Amino acid sequence: MSEQEYVCGVLSPTDAAYIAGIIDGEGNISLHMYDGKGRTTKVLRPRVGVTNTSLELLEWLRKVIGFGYIDRHKESSEHKDTWRYGLYSVNDIRRLLEDILPYLVVKREQAELLLTFCKEHVSYRPATEVEIEIYYDLKELNRKGR
Repeated sequence: MSEQEYVCGVLSPTDAAYIAGIIDGEGNISLHMYDGKGRTTKVLRPRVGVTNTSLELLEWLRKVIGFGYIDRHKESSEHKDTWRYGLYSVNDIRRLLEDILPYLVVKREQAELLLTFCKEHVSYRPATEVEIEIYYDLKELNRKGR
């Protein structure tokens, strides 16, 4: 299935629920802010990812969802290799979150905030005040030890 063929609602309820459970337990829903050298405005990029030692699981995610990237996340002689499945496209993230939102428990609030961002965001445009507020809200929800 190509990226262009994917539409919200393609995931079966069972797959959507299972994927939501994986993201609740092993995943990350976030925004990253870039304000690089010489740039006077902030740019935000959404991310949804899952890091795991099971490459098989991440390949299954990519196959069932129909898009996304997998790369080696961390190499260490003391630990098992870990892999990261990631979505970075506003449209891909929106499609996935719309499918799994009813099944999310732990990261539901993050998903709702990121969906709001994805619905309003225009690529390659500086971040608006509302988008920056969403960024800080997500950052607080994702803070370790919270």
